[in-house]
Amino acid sequence: MKKVISTFLTLIAGAGVGAAIVKYFNTKNKKYDKAFKFRAYYELLNHWLSLRNKGLSVEKYFVHNGYQNIAIYGMGELGTRLYEELKEGKVCIKYGIDQNGGIPNSDLDIYNMNEELEEVDLIVVSAIFDYNTIEAELKKKGNFNIVSLESVIFSLD
Repeated sequence: MKKVISTFLTLIAGAGVGAAIVKYFNTKNKKYDKAFKFRAYYELLNHWLSLRNKGLSVEKYFVHNGYQNIAIYGMGELGTRLYEELKEGKVCIKYGIDQNGGIPNSDLDIYNMNEELEEVDLIVVSAIFDYNTIEAELKKKGNFNIVSLESVIFSLD
């Protein structure tokens, strides 16, 4: 009987230690993932600013590739900066796609993924860390050309 109790207590202690270790590494991985995400945003924005300092606009990508009417998926900081850069140029931003609303004081129509999306030449995904998942969801909505903002920025030079 003592052996059974001892084995049971050892099992419970082992499970507790295992759970603590898993929790520790999950917390550490979340901090690492967040740091990695912000580093990637920094590199993207730094390259974008470098392009601007050289007199290049991201508009060049769209004009060069024949995209006249685009939509922007993700109207957070990166999507908003893209909208601000393109809104007075040759490329028409037909609408934004976002689950959390849009740009304050803007007349840009914002759709969510539950709505029917209008045809556009290209959808630019500014949510670069969820690009693969978002691309798959957009493909279910129609035959859209889709590109990540990261690909646009790093293709210019």
